[in-house]
Amino acid sequence: MKILIAEDDPVSQKLLEKIARHEGYDPVVVNNGKNAWDQVKKEKVDMVITDWMMPEMDGLQLCRKIRQTDLPRYVYVILLTAEDQVEDAVAVFSAGIFHQKYAMMMEKGEKPRLTVEKRALKKSIRSRIT
Repeated sequence: MKILIAEDDPVSQKLLEKIARHEGYDPVVVNNGKNAWDQVKKEKVDMVITDWMMPEMDGLQLCRKIRQTDLPRYVYVILLTAEDQVEDAVAVFSAGIFHQKYAMMMEKGEKPRLTVEKRALKKSIRSRIT
């Protein structure tokens, strides 16, 4: 399965690529949404893992393009973000991305949030790579 990773942070790029390869996937890595869109149009991509905030085209814009274009196959999208407001969840849903955690939290009236553990993990990885 070919996975497209669209991430502008070099540490996150390396981490996602390493995980994808370890799990047996064939990752293609790009550093912005525009390059990701070009790859989706020219290669058979089964899944896109994209950061929300990127230069040239963000992850939501990328997802909207994928959902609005009649591609020959369905492309799954995973959006990575530290955004944690209800408005952010609404934007995610409106772009055609279903986020189970946001949906469950919104049903319970909770506010989505980034966990402390995720922040600590990212800091630890960054210190090892740089």
